[in-house]
Amino acid sequence: MIRLKHIEYVEAARALGGSHLRIMFDTILPNLWAPIIVQFSLTAAAAILTESGLSFLGLGVVPPTPSWGLMIRDARTYMLVQPSDLLWPCLAIIVTILALNALGDVLRDVLDPRLVLSQGNQLPMPVGESRVDADVTGMKASDGSTDAR
Repeated sequence: MIRLKHIEYVEAARALGGSHLRIMFDTILPNLWAPIIVQFSLTAAAAILTESGLSFLGLGVVPPTPSWGLMIRDARTYMLVQPSDLLWPCLAIIVTILALNALGDVLRDVLDPRLVLSQGNQLPMPVGESRVDADVTGMKASDGSTDAR
């Protein structure tokens, strides 16, 4: 937040006479949502992996409490007889981690005010950049002639 305090749009809002609360809620806070959401999704995914790993090693929750790590640890003994007991908790961890990461990416794209959708494309593009190449010399026009700009 301290780094955002000295960015040009904050200084412009201050120059226009915006109060501290208005600058904080209208300019700084919308630019903080995207990094916060991405950090939350990555932290939640890391917490799930840490808990299941510690439970698998026997250092996590106690056995009456359900845990994907405990389920995987218990299913190791029956891996050759009943492989689905090992497969389902592993798939649940994988799907949950991928879903959290995808949700974080989608929410970042939706809530980040610095990204806009370009016309006709569904890919986010930073404001101020265009999809036209900078080097347009020698391109052929629709009538077949070359455009030497």
